[in-house]
Amino acid sequence: MGKPPHRSMLRLLVLRLLLEKDMHGYEMMKRLKELSNNTWKPAPSTLYPLLNSLEKEGLIRTVSVEHGVRSGSRIRYALTRKGLEELADRSLRAIRGMNKALLYILEGTLKACRQLGDEKCIDEALGIIKDYFKLVHEAEKKYNR
Repeated sequence: MGKPPHRSMLRLLVLRLLLEKDMHGYEMMKRLKELSNNTWKPAPSTLYPLLNSLEKEGLIRTVSVEHGVRSGSRIRYALTRKGLEELADRSLRAIRGMNKALLYILEGTLKACRQLGDEKCIDEALGIIKDYFKLVHEAEKKYNR
């Protein structure tokens, strides 16, 4: 599988997942794998200590514990108000920092593809850029901005 995101990015991803709905760790691992187009999912040895830290910080809370016969306990977590504030604040800072760099990388990808004369590469890079701006436009419409 692909390279894992930096721990601070995983932290934001977990908080973001819990904004969707309450989840247990295994559900989060499956959802993160989906979000990465099946290229990465966190190891339990990474995710569960992070969940414990987030709970100690008051960013998430346990909402239920399901006891399984074979799998042990599954703890379902929910986002707290403090976690919601953390998600909003840290996400904005992360996006501001990454947005310019991401577009710079995409522009470089296009330049490299053009210099190589690789039309498939150009089409793929342009497709990513179009998808990015489509998501931005959909978010603007969704939130009436």
